[in-house]
Amino acid sequence: MRGMHYMGVLPSPSQPQTNFTIGGVPYTAALGPSGRQNDIILVYRN
Repeated sequence: MRGMHYMGVLPSPSQPQTNFTIGGVPYTAALGPSGRQNDIILVYRN
């Protein structure tokens, strides 16, 4: 989460879903059901 914050891809209430790549692999990060900043769901996209 710290790295996502530094890279500007950490989801937030104003942007609840973000897309990014790590080593050429696509991922989506989204706020979890609670909507809290420490409730993040990370999904591998293919």
